[in-house]
Amino acid sequence: MKIQNAIVIVIVLGSAAAGASWGADKWLGKSKTPIDTIVVTEQKLDRQVSAEGYLKAEKATPLVAPQGWKPYKIAWLVPDGSRVKSGDIVVRFNQDELTRELANGQDDRDSAEARISSQRIRSATSDKTRIQAARLAEIDLKTAKLRAKDESSELFSRNEIIKSRIDGQLSEAKVNHANTTSRVDRQISGSTQKLIELERKRALLTIQQAQDGLARMEIVAPHDGIFVYKRSDMKLGDRIYGGQTIGELPLVDKMEAEVFVVEADAMGLEKGKEAILFLESHPSKKYKATIKKVAALAQPRQRDTPTQYFAVTLELESTDAAVMKPGQRVRATISLESKQTILLPRQCVFNVDNEWIVYKQEGDAFTAQKVVLGSGTPGRIEIKEGIAVGDIITTRDPHASTSENGEAERPVDEKATETP
Repeated sequence: MKIQNAIVIVIVLGSAAAGASWGADKWLGKSKTPIDTIVVTEQKLDRQVSAEGYLKAEKATPLVAPQGWKPYKIAWLVPDGSRVKSGDIVVRFNQDELTRELANGQDDRDSAEARISSQRIRSATSDKTRIQAARLAEIDLKTAKLRAKDESSELFSRNEIIKSRIDGQLSEAKVNHANTTSRVDRQISGSTQKLIELERKRALLTIQQAQDGLARMEIVAPHDGIFVYKRSDMKLGDRIYGGQTIGELPLVDKMEAEVFVVEADAMGLEKGKEAILFLESHPSKKYKATIKKVAALAQPRQRDTPTQYFAVTLELESTDAAVMKPGQRVRATISLESKQTILLPRQCVFNVDNEWIVYKQEGDAFTAQKVVLGSGTPGRIEIKEGIAVGDIITTRDPHASTSENGEAERPVDEKATETP
């Protein structure tokens, strides 16, 4: 029995030694962890991105608020998406403020005209009074001069002659005062009338503006179509400034779509890329489209959401007028790239000292090889330079240790091993 047991032990130890010798080619490092490898081949890279948005007409007639010196307040408007005919009223503005402005302007005009008439009468009366006073003063002056010239005591006493001279001086002063006062009164009256006339003109301008505004209190449809709000949150009571677009009347014979692509997925978006479009109301039917325009800058779609999107306009190959309507929600799948290239799983690529590398097998050893990355998908990445078809690449870092559960670990900064 002892001899048999010894033989068994020798056989087991021999087998273990043989296994260790065989594993030297498949195990590397002190951890003796098996290194999985893959052979580099060319594969098809088909990179797509999904987007959501809505349909809109390629051409549309904008309906804008009329020019005015004050904002308009919406009193009534047709529901969003309503079909209207040429001449139908689509928006009606509140008239109360302009009506009040018109009444105030008319009152100011009537008041100014009454004041002008009263000022003219007052000026004419004042002129007559000043003229009469000047004439009386001139008569008194003439009489006083006659008495002052006649120094004969037979007709007038010496005292009367002296008094006449004094009265003459007083009358002359009265004449000068009357003439000066009359001239000043005419200047004051003229200036007052000019001020009142300015108030009258301002009242007339207010009346004209109010009347023009009241004549534009309604916006009518210039042709048949579907009225679409410019802003989805437009409601009664909103204030609209002159020249501001309220809505549009799309020409529904040719439609296009505006979809929004997350900024992180936007690499490769450019004019001419193909897309497939689905209407949410008819998800089983698909429509071919191509990118017509890509926004220059990414912007958030909602005010409080930091995620930014690129607005992409898709040109439809054909318009299905029976089911397509402006504002309908759509989903699109945009094909950004499709080609044969070298693809590797993302876990095969490592970032070491800010350089992208892979570990390539050369005989029994594995060496770090710098690579140039291209585009990719969530699971695979394109290798543009650094390796060729037929090379053997590891699927993990061969220099990493192994944890108890068999997972490879490497004692380096996590950021240094991030994959693209």
